[in-house]
Amino acid sequence: MIETGRAGRWARAVVCAAAIFLPAARCGRPGAPRPSPAAGPKSMGWVLVDVESFFCGACLDPLLEFCRAVPARVQEDRLRAILVFGAGPSSEDAEIRARIVKTKWQGFSQANGIRFPALADADRVFRGTLKTGAGILIFAEEARTVRWYPLPLSKERLEEVLRILID
Repeated sequence: MIETGRAGRWARAVVCAAAIFLPAARCGRPGAPRPSPAAGPKSMGWVLVDVESFFCGACLDPLLEFCRAVPARVQEDRLRAILVFGAGPSSEDAEIRARIVKTKWQGFSQANGIRFPALADADRVFRGTLKTGAGILIFAEEARTVRWYPLPLSKERLEEVLRILID
């Protein structure tokens, strides 16, 4: 049975993100040595970004503050973005819009020193779940939990997210 309510959308979103993240985290980058079992579990963060917030400076400030607080190495190894956007009714429109959105992200990330890559949510899996301009979905491996942190983050929440990502 397919759930269509808000809980069902969240469940689909988490399953989709986990399907993307977990195989990549277990296998590592192509050609990179596999981490030893002693290295322990690693946490991963997905930054959900509503592309419409690119047109609102005040909406982008919390995202930029978060990115500036995260060390470059952690950005490269432990963060990915999911670009959430609206698209026309056809899948062809969604694919065209996805290319445009990814190009905008490349320029935005280069201009602001953001070091993590992004995926475009062409099938709008996360569209119903993102109510703010951006937020962070953390897969905390050690605790075996998934946590949601809407931006802007308080100082305490930022420290918590950084602790999870860095440890």
